[in-house]
Amino acid sequence: VLFLLMGIGAARIYLSDKPGWKQALIIFGVQLAVNFLWSLLFFNLQALGFSFIWLIVLWVLIILMIISFWKIDRPAALLQIPYLLWVAFAGYLNCAIWILNSKRKNQYIKRIRVLAVIGRSPLFLYFYIIIKDKFYYNSLAHALNTEQKSDNISIV
Repeated sequence: VLFLLMGIGAARIYLSDKPGWKQALIIFGVQLAVNFLWSLLFFNLQALGFSFIWLIVLWVLIILMIISFWKIDRPAALLQIPYLLWVAFAGYLNCAIWILNSKRKNQYIKRIRVLAVIGRSPLFLYFYIIIKDKFYYNSLAHALNTEQKSDNISIV
């Protein structure tokens, strides 16, 4: 659905006769390439930190694309908003996975907790709860797994 909306927006820009349509489509193409490369960085290379930074660059490029589309065709720009929100959510997930796989994850959790308390930010608080629950779940699962190794029963 997102790529369909992106394609419709790009087609509206391509069919426009307003100045700046070529530059807008160049930005569109660049952000599309950056999007493709993020998948390779995150899934194939598993460069979690670098892919998070790469995703921030992608997010900025999407904002630039929306601004350039807005100057030419407002509906085309508005069609890109779900894509921007999806990339923001992907960034949240990318960052969480990076932190959860970090060797210094306890330091990150303390910093996020401090940010949640000081800033009273619901996003930081939510992020802290998710990460804290994930650690609790992993610890509990590990404890249960080690206790149940001797009790494994297979039913044929």
